[in-house]
Amino acid sequence: MTTPAVASDDASSLLCPACGFDLRGTTSDRCGECGLEIDRAGLRVSGIAWTHRRQTGRVRAYWRTLWQIGLDPNAIRHETARPQEIADGRAFRRVTALLVAIALLTAFAAVVSERDGLAFLAMQPERSFLGSPVPSAKPLLLDLRIPWSAGATLRPVLPVCLILLAFHLTGVQRAVFRTPGLPPSHRERAAAIACYTTAPLALLLPGAICGLLAWVASDNERYPDFGAFPAAVRRALLTAAIVLVAFAVVGTLVRVAQWLARTRHGSLLGAVLALAEWLALALLGSGVILGLLPWCAGCVWIVIDSFR
Repeated sequence: MTTPAVASDDASSLLCPACGFDLRGTTSDRCGECGLEIDRAGLRVSGIAWTHRRQTGRVRAYWRTLWQIGLDPNAIRHETARPQEIADGRAFRRVTALLVAIALLTAFAAVVSERDGLAFLAMQPERSFLGSPVPSAKPLLLDLRIPWSAGATLRPVLPVCLILLAFHLTGVQRAVFRTPGLPPSHRERAAAIACYTTAPLALLLPGAICGLLAWVASDNERYPDFGAFPAAVRRALLTAAIVLVAFAVVGTLVRVAQWLARTRHGSLLGAVLALAEWLALALLGSGVILGLLPWCAGCVWIVIDSFR
């Protein structure tokens, strides 16, 4: 791929969507570097539906953008050469994070209801083969498990952590959408596009709803009114939940790698390496949010409780 030949301080340059070549010195309707046919007027208007939400409506614009990113990315494959506002990307990311948070809270509420509360998260004493309790021989492990268990069993802690996790997973990719050597306007385009790449994660919400309905319909003891659901309907709901969750995860991985390659005008190998970096950051942040934060909350609660 050709390195974009742009001045580092010129924000008004027009780039070829395919190779990143500066088109200001080209008078024809084709790129002088790769030969791609150029629509100069179209390259000055964003094709992402969310950017036109004030005209089309927010709900419609969001789901159209989800369709563009998740199922029809070729319709907006030239967006790296078009103007993108970081404010639009951040607004889209907040909506996606809200939908992911609702999905995570729905799944958490179902698990808590199934286990009759948060007691299953409390640390249980180790027992011998005969069932009698035995002292733990790993004090360091106890120092990790007891505060985390104390924090996790506090009602607001894990819901708050899940909300933070939703915002983390929908925004961590911005750390890897780096475009060194390009002017600020092009770095802003990359940052804005990064906010759109996790759009498939929004499908976790309908997946969680389908899974919840399948679980409720199969629990005849607690929800006898749903027991009349045919077995085929329950299987269809469960299958839909699995498909939606799988597509949300895999689709996000694919779109992040794809748009990394497009924004950088680089190779697939570079995009894969950046995707690995994104996965590492996502897992690290998830560990901090779901591990360290409840542990800290548990430590504070143990200290407060010791004064009683």
